[in-house]
Amino acid sequence: ITTRTDVYALGLVLFELLAGRRAQHADTSSPTALERSICDTPVPRPSTAAGAGDPTWQRTLRGDLDAIVATATQKDPARRYPSVAALADDVRRHLDGRPVVARLDSATYRLARAARRHWLPLTAAAALVASLTAGVVATTYQARLAERRFAEVRGIANALMG
Repeated sequence: ITTRTDVYALGLVLFELLAGRRAQHADTSSPTALERSICDTPVPRPSTAAGAGDPTWQRTLRGDLDAIVATATQKDPARRYPSVAALADDVRRHLDGRPVVARLDSATYRLARAARRHWLPLTAAAALVASLTAGVVATTYQARLAERRFAEVRGIANALMG
């Protein structure tokens, strides 16, 4: 029994809080069956165990929360969080919208997290770029239209003068 045992137990509690049901069902028919049901049966993901009743809740659980529970409830203690503080830090990171350690680190994942955290400035920047682009396109169109009209007026003036 180590700190990682506590991390496993907290992972099971987190699973129960998220999915609304227990993660493991112990087979108490014999000591061997009990050991097998606890030590060999993997803990399901909270998003799949939450049931088909609420697809929005399943989408909420999918991703970071699934990864946090999966890391906390690894059967191999060496693959779990090293401490309760590390588990709590990952939960805090998820709540703050920052990348969690349990997920596979990629540039796409980090950019998506940053975009969710800073959606207002990104939306404002996108609106600014869109309005500038529309302004340049409209100005270019009006300039070409003015050049054509000027060429027409010049042609009329040359015809009248000649």
